[in-house]
This record gives sequence, structure tokens and C-alpha cells, in this order.
Amino acid sequence: MVTDTIIPDTDLAPNAWHVNQCVLHHDCLDEYPLLDVILDYIHCSELSAQDGAQECFGFDTLADVDEVTQIRIYTNGCTYTAGKLPEIEISWDNGSNWEGLQQCNLPVGGGGEEGETDNTWGSLSKTQSQLNAFAVRYTADCPVKNDGHRINRVYALVWYTEVVEGWAAGKPLGVAPADIAKVMGVAIADIAKVKGV
Repeated sequence: MVTDTIIPDTDLAPNAWHVNQCVLHHDCLDEYPLLDVILDYIHCSELSAQDGAQECFGFDTLADVDEVTQIRIYTNGCTYTAGKLPEIEISWDNGSNWEGLQQCNLPVGGGGEEGETDNTWGSLSKTQSQLNAFAVRYTADCPVKNDGHRINRVYALVWYTEVVEGWAAGKPLGVAPADIAKVMGVAIADIAKVKGV
């Protein structure tokens, strides 16, 4: 089993939260492991009538993935009101279908008082192509005055098995041993010994 990180690299509709000091929404999220809670972030609030507003991101990907078995999203930020938490869910097809709805338990804070929380989805069996289309969506919960959320950084830790090639997979150079009829022009059935064996 291997673990590695992926980060948001694409804005997916809808992107209904506000941005601070950036144009593209994913550019407002610091790239792990960097973290700057002051200058760039995304945020939403009741003052902007953003209750239920959604923010969606596509992610970069990893290579040589055989099967994704677990993924954990780390979110750094805060909620302005205790008990008012955004929801988070994931997609494996660039946001066409969403699943695994959870609360994103951001700490109460603001103005540099942000913290990190995480959400995990396990017992998965996802392919390379599904990881290539991975996305995350946040939904705001800010129905009354002074409610709101702020997010500074998002990244994902992926648990996966790697594609196995060569002899370990029983296919040297991508060919199964049972499919090899000749070696250097000599029929396999006619080869009695290989290095004396």
C-alpha cells in the first residue's frame, strides 16, 4: 500500500463562494504543505446570502495507480459560528455524481484563528481513471447573521496499490508466460535447460 497527496488544481462549477486576493478559486487555496491564513482564501457568509452556496474543485492526480482504497481530505479554515459547519462530499467523475456527504468540522475562528480538520472515505475500490476525475464539493451552512466559513488550504491523502508490471505480475514485458511460444527463435517445448536448470 502506498500513500501520496493530491491538491486542487481546477475550478468546477459551481464556485459560489467569494475569493480573497485571487481570481481562480483553487488559486486561493495554499498548496500543501504551505499555509498562509492571511492573504488568500475562499469564504462565504450570510451577509452575502450564501447559505447553501457551493464550492467545487477538481484535483491533480497520481500515476501507476491500480486501486484506490481510501482517501482523506484535509481542510484548513474556520467557521464563524459554533455548530454552523459546511458539508463536504466527493466525486469520482468530475462532479457529475456526488457521494459520501459528511460534515466538515472546522473550528470556530477567524482572523488568523483557523485550524485543520479531516474527512475520510474508506473501503473504496476506485481506478486510475476515477482518481483522474476526483473532485470535492463544499456546501455552506450560514443561514443567520454573522454565520460564515473560510477555507485556506485543501489537500487529499490517497491510499492506493500500484500497478505491478514485469515478472512480479507474471507478465515479463507485458506478455504472460503461457503466451510465449519461442525464445530467440527456439520453441519453448524444445528448450531443455536454462543455465543448467
